[in-house]
Amino acid sequence: MKNIMLYSFASMLLLSVPVQAARPTDINYLSKKVTTFGTEYREYAVRCSDGTRELITAWGKRASKDAKWCVGTSKQCSKTQLGAAKLACSEAPAK
Repeated sequence: MKNIMLYSFASMLLLSVPVQAARPTDINYLSKKVTTFGTEYREYAVRCSDGTRELITAWGKRASKDAKWCVGTSKQCSKTQLGAAKLACSEAPAK
């Protein structure tokens, strides 16, 4: 009877631990680039807590209200650098 209670307690404990999604731990500037249409953008590398590295880009002037931060060159964008970094890490393939 003690073994059954011990196993049930251990399994409940394991199931109650929340699964942690990857989140950004470090953001580094990589380079400034220009599209074929002449639009400037900047690339940043994001290191995620699961060990992956993702790319985010900044479109427009970073300090302006119109700045957009996107995951790579996709249409998944955020108004903040941290928001785009969180999107990039959540979309990263799990290891």
